[in-house]
Amino acid sequence: MRIKQISEVIWEFYDEGRQKTSAQTFSKKDILQYVIMAVGSKFYMRYYQAKKLDGEKDYYFYSSDLTIKKFELGGPNSRGVRRIEFKEVDYITLPHNDDITNAYPVGDNCGGQLHEITQVSPGEENFYLGSEFNSFWFFVVKGPGFDFYHVPACVKNIEVERPWITDNMDISLDMAYDITNEVLGVTLKVKNFAIKTIDNPYNPKPIEIKRKLEEQQQDV
Repeated sequence: MRIKQISEVIWEFYDEGRQKTSAQTFSKKDILQYVIMAVGSKFYMRYYQAKKLDGEKDYYFYSSDLTIKKFELGGPNSRGVRRIEFKEVDYITLPHNDDITNAYPVGDNCGGQLHEITQVSPGEENFYLGSEFNSFWFFVVKGPGFDFYHVPACVKNIEVERPWITDNMDISLDMAYDITNEVLGVTLKVKNFAIKTIDNPYNPKPIEIKRKLEEQQQDV
């Protein structure tokens, strides 16, 4: 199911019940952003669940959500550092930057071979600044972007593989249900919606939500 479809279901229930909510009003764009934030939160929780079960890094739970986006690599600053920034794009973040699986260099006339670019931890870059490491291409996550070291001018772009959030990102039905209840009940404070409403057999709303989501899923 697509993120945009979840947002549409939430909008329908919100629009129906907003007369019973607080004085705040939200647009469809606002609700889409709430869904995007909730998706990130769910991935964060699943990361810890997977780590608790397996005891180590394991990417299976979001491997199907990995996609690649290309970014222009800026010119070197006074320290020779080049940078890409992620402006106006949304993405999943996980502890220890485990959401970032690969950064591929894209360029021409690089001597016939483009080196692998390795991610190092913030602060660790100082160890590799010496001339003896010039052949070691690496990057560090800094703010909303990456700093690249020792990457030559022939490399013009970087392709980054990670779980990028887009309107068309596929979300499982169970996660879509949790997100819908959470956004309606906790964030938008729509009456009769809370994370545990499924436990209330006298409340028909959860069944209606599931039906609407299943209809959307069939349209994918």
